Amino acid sequence: MNKKINNILIISVHPVLEFDEIKIFESLGYNVFSCGFYLDRNSDNELRPRLQGSAWHAKCLQDFGHFGCSRDSEKGWLITEEFIAHFDLIVVHHDYQFLQNNWSQIQDKRVIWRSIGQGIHWTENAMKDFRDQGVSIVRWSPVESQIADYIGGDTVIRAAKDCTEWSNWNGKIKRIITFNNNFYDRGDQLNFGFHQLCVDSQPFDLYGVGNDGIPNWRGVLKYEEQLQALRDYRAVFMTGSRPAPYTLSFIEAWMTGTPVIHVGRDKFCGAAAGEFEIDDFIVNGVNGFLVETVKEAKEVFQLILNDDHLAMSISINGRRDAISLFDFQVAKSSWKAFLENFS
Repeated sequence: MNKKINNILIISVHPVLEFDEIKIFESLGYNVFSCGFYLDRNSDNELRPRLQGSAWHAKCLQDFGHFGCSRDSEKGWLITEEFIAHFDLIVVHHDYQFLQNNWSQIQDKRVIWRSIGQGIHWTENAMKDFRDQGVSIVRWSPVESQIADYIGGDTVIRAAKDCTEWSNWNGKIKRIITFNNNFYDRGDQLNFGFHQLCVDSQPFDLYGVGNDGIPNWRGVLKYEEQLQALRDYRAVFMTGSRPAPYTLSFIEAWMTGTPVIHVGRDKFCGAAAGEFEIDDFIVNGVNGFLVETVKEAKEVFQLILNDDHLAMSISINGRRDAISLFDFQVAKSSWKAFLENFS
């Protein structure tokens, strides 16, 4: 019989997902320590507020250095057996290299590899040996099964947001908004060229890190400012993040009730092996919009900007459906059931 899970170590590569899943695990009564944004106190990019750590967390932070753990510029997090002794479970967000570099120290622990929507065939290949050695897999989306060389999964638990925070859309700013970081540098992944053609000459604002020089870039918003912007702007335009089936930004906007205008399957998948899922969520013109051409996008922009009744209907329907799929309570129930039966 395995020891009951009390203490969880998260290995993170994404500060926003890290923030959300720490909150979920702590709300279920687990002690959580994370190697990621919340350990890197020198980060300039605070995309989410700091979470208040417990005395147990402070002891782990002290022991991280005391027991010789470190972050290598090439290998990433390097963890010692003495430090690992603190934990009953290790949850690894996507970072298969962590497993490659630390397997001898953690192979006797219970380990979950949590996909984050960036799965491509070489990720599956890199995980195959660990899967064969007992690593459990929690999937971001059921459509990851379409990835070449897919190695399976134990369950699907979608990313989640707190619907009491992401709420209260009003749409009083009759402009379109987009949130993307390093938009130009990640242009192929984020459909930058198509996006720019669509928003040309439209009432539009862009926010996010690393977007200097892009037309209509308005800077970087803090957490509370981002929450308010999604409430105030009339609609959000999203061009996806290949190959992710859905993104955290999509959940945040949809749950707030901000009308979502998103590229469709053809434009998203055109030159990439994307496992697209947005068109399973959005019913065009009912709870959001899907567009495939510049002409379609501009027509939808004008429609949503000028029709208050339609905008409100899209908002209500979108928020309702977002909560049913992505609310914290949904993810909490799934994680609770999975971890209580986890061995």
